[in-house]
Amino acid sequence: MVALYVGLGIAMMTGISAMMQIGMNMNKIVIDSSISNNYSVELAKKDRDIMEFLNSYYGTDSDVCSSLRQHLDGSSYQPGPKFDDKGITETPSREEPFFGSCALVNSSINHRVLIKKNEEQNTFSLFTCFLEIGKYDPPICKFEQNISEEN
Repeated sequence: MVALYVGLGIAMMTGISAMMQIGMNMNKIVIDSSISNNYSVELAKKDRDIMEFLNSYYGTDSDVCSSLRQHLDGSSYQPGPKFDDKGITETPSREEPFFGSCALVNSSINHRVLIKKNEEQNTFSLFTCFLEIGKYDPPICKFEQNISEEN
């Protein structure tokens, strides 16, 4: 009986190890394909830095973008086209995932950042992209443009 349980334990640990290895390989494939699609290592580092900042941010919701700008060296990221509280927008997307979000743009590395408070989980949602210069006016993410075209 003991041998049966030892065998089942070994089989379970082997299965868990295999699933972890597959997961790590999938992450590597996703990251590699993203980097080859204009999503550079520099943008990935910035996104990680932003996520770490948001996870440790305890200020007011309305100051999250200005606090993030100071954290990232305020001169590199500037306020970008965004929704305001009155529903007036400088971006064509009027969909819920982005409504009420603050936006920052770094034109030197073509990086756009959208941050929105997730009230249900009391966290912040982060959306970022590599800006394709000249493709959209004002400079917005492709996923914002795709949503606005569906309407």
